[in-house]
Amino acid sequence: MIKSYSIKQFLLQPVVEKDREFYIQLHCDPFIMKNIARPLTLSQANKSFDICLANNLSRLEARYTWIIIDKHSGKNAGICALVLKDKKFNGTSFGILLAEEFHGQGNGRTILAGIMEYGVREKGIEHYVGYSILGNEISYRLMISLNFDYKKEDSNSDRPAGYYWFKKMKHKD
Repeated sequence: MIKSYSIKQFLLQPVVEKDREFYIQLHCDPFIMKNIARPLTLSQANKSFDICLANNLSRLEARYTWIIIDKHSGKNAGICALVLKDKKFNGTSFGILLAEEFHGQGNGRTILAGIMEYGVREKGIEHYVGYSILGNEISYRLMISLNFDYKKEDSNSDRPAGYYWFKKMKHKD
């Protein structure tokens, strides 16, 4: 079962029905989605939310989706996910969407590093794979700052052309 999790100034809480509006707002926002994928339609975002909600309630523990809450202001800061067996990337992957006011402050790195540590400690994750689209310099620098190794460039998938990344994790005893 998915649990709440604290990372520095953020509280990650499992996505629940009351988070639908915020989730949809982020996924339909052209600014938020510009370096990730085409913004979702309202119908697509609702369907995506339903899938996230079902996964959070499932005992299969394949995907975790949290709402990110700033502890200082109480505001919703974003949405993040950890996908334990991502078939698209042949490994464990993660993602994050931050509300615009939380951009450019190192929050993405803080949260993703925390999620990765959660995966190692709680789920025994041994490596992560990442993907960033070509031209997304922010994600490119983020992957470098998280010590990911560039794996290969991809232009033959169902995603926009981009880079694959890999990181082997060290387990702390």
